Amino acid sequence: MTALAANRLNMPGVKPTPNVLGLVAAAVHIYKGALIACVNGYWEPADVAPDLELAIAMQEVDNTLGGAGDKTIQVEFVKTKRLVLLKNDSGAPITQAQIGGDGWIIDDQTVSATGAIGTHTRVVPWEFYEANRQYSTTQVWVEVL
Repeated sequence: MTALAANRLNMPGVKPTPNVLGLVAAAVHIYKGALIACVNGYWEPADVAPDLELAIAMQEVDNTLGGAGDKTIQVEFVKTKRLVLLKNDSGAPITQAQIGGDGWIIDDQTVSATGAIGTHTRVVPWEFYEANRQYSTTQVWVEVL
């Protein structure tokens, strides 16, 4: 899967709440609706870094030419019982049988059924809509811890 290249216009499961302003990392472009991580105090698109604070970007911020902290971003922290609809990795998808088990962040919009602690940020699948229901197997609801 590839990371976001545009804003996510439809963000089911993410509802506006009081947002927090955070500092954006150097040389990154964050899209609205992206899963983001706080690395050394600065927000950037989530990837395979372990044990980071996670949030959802509530706006697009382009800091590709800026230094760390040159720009701020509105973030909504993802807490227990908060569901987010993300892409399901086609190479190692989370299946119905794995609901309630561990999943893994691949990039700022994709989760996978496989990974290794220390190389991927851990998430936990919470609810999955079957292929013949509202969503196909290309998307999965996750609860981010």
